[in-house]
Amino acid sequence: MVDTAAATILTARESIFHFFRSLPICVLITFFLFGSFQGNIVYILFAIGLGIFAPLIAVVSNIVLEFIFKWLDDKYKFGSNYWSIPNGASCTLFETLSKNPMGAMNSVPTTWTVMTSFIFVYLFMNAYDIYNRDVPKYADPVAVNARKTRCAMSMFAIVLVGVLVLLARFSITHCETALGMFIGLGLGIWTGTSWYGFLRKCGVGQFDDIFGISNRLLSREASGDKAPKVCVPVNNEEES
Repeated sequence: MVDTAAATILTARESIFHFFRSLPICVLITFFLFGSFQGNIVYILFAIGLGIFAPLIAVVSNIVLEFIFKWLDDKYKFGSNYWSIPNGASCTLFETLSKNPMGAMNSVPTTWTVMTSFIFVYLFMNAYDIYNRDVPKYADPVAVNARKTRCAMSMFAIVLVGVLVLLARFSITHCETALGMFIGLGLGIWTGTSWYGFLRKCGVGQFDDIFGISNRLLSREASGDKAPKVCVPVNNEEES
């Protein structure tokens, strides 16, 4: 009975670890598939930023910082405890990082931290931007208040969930060093804000709104009796 309970706890623990490891990949696949099937360019562009831009920045920075840290270790004998993580399936997204003699992987920052930070930063930027977006002259006040309420609640939830996920990654899975978490979070903030700003400028506010709130803001005039009408011919075939 004790062995069964211990095995169950161990299985649950491993499942949690694998969930955290695959979180950014699951988000990437979900948005890409939904965007492809629904023809939603906003989801596809978000997936491109998450799947290409953020990992590319993480890999390049990892190569540069690894070279710097190896030079510091060789010169000053600092050791690699501050920039190495366990070499396990529950910690890594891609098996491409170099290994040190102790069986750990040298990784500052990890691709996971950059991609996960990118997700929450992009979503927060989207909610914040829509919250502060200019109100049309004839906008429905009820719709505007509802928009601001949804955005405020979204920002609070995004920050709360993001902090909990990153803390769990650092304290429970032990797959991040303090230095790696700090650098990865900084790069995630930069990549998320940069990609959102790029889409905001290029799409004139149409390619960045992943919530789809701004596209549903219609004034009363747009839905009332004074709204423009379009006449469409209808063929009524008489039954013989």
